[in-house]
Amino acid sequence: MKKGFLLIVAILFLSGCTVEYTVNFTKDSANESVILNGVTNEMFPVEAYTNEQGASEEPVEIEGVEYYDITKNANATNLTYKFPMDRYSESKGVNLCYKNVSINIMEDGYYNLITNKYNSCIDYYPELEQITINLKFTNDFNIIRNNADKVDGNTYTWIIDRNNYNNKGIELSYAFKEENEEEQINENHNILIILGSFLILGIIIVIAIKLKNKNMT
Repeated sequence: MKKGFLLIVAILFLSGCTVEYTVNFTKDSANESVILNGVTNEMFPVEAYTNEQGASEEPVEIEGVEYYDITKNANATNLTYKFPMDRYSESKGVNLCYKNVSINIMEDGYYNLITNKYNSCIDYYPELEQITINLKFTNDFNIIRNNADKVDGNTYTWIIDRNNYNNKGIELSYAFKEENEEEQINENHNILIILGSFLILGIIIVIAIKLKNKNMT
C-alpha cells in the first residue's frame, strides 16, 4: 500500500474507527466518498489513482497528480473524488483494501464489477472493526445480479467486518439502459395514467346515471 493511505489507516489503528465507503454511479462518472468516522487529524494529500507512483511519499501535492478533496467536521474526515466511469477501477479508495478490482464487459453485454474476496484492511489493522460499502446507481442502470447484504432502492450495501473479511468480495453485474427503453417506460407510464383516468371517468358516469334513474323513479 502507498504511504499516503498507510497514514490514514495508521490513524484508524490508533483511534479504533469505522469507515463508510460510498460511490454514486451515473452513466458517465463514479463519485466516490470515503468517510473516516472519528478521524480529525491532519494527513498528507492522498492521490486519487493507484498508478500515481511516488505521489504518496510527499507531504505536499505534486503538480499533475490528481488528489482527493479532504474535508473535516467535528467527528469525521471525508475524502471525495469524481472519477470518469471508465477509470473507476483505478480508484485508490477501492484498491486500498482489495488487491484485485475490475470492471469487465461480458459476451452478453453486461458489465461485471468484481473484487477479490480478501479485505486486507480489516486483517492488518485490529482496531478497524467495520467497513460499510454503499454502491448507489441512477436510473441509467439495470442491475442484473449482486451479492449485497442489503438493497434499498438503487443502493446496494455490503458490511465487511471481522466475521467475514477473509471471504467476502464485491460482485455486481449491470447494464446501461438504452434511451428508447427509458422512453418506452415513460410512454407505458403515461398510457397507464390515461387508462386510469378513463376508468375513473367511466365509473363517475355510471354512478351519475344510476343516481339520475333512481331520482326519476
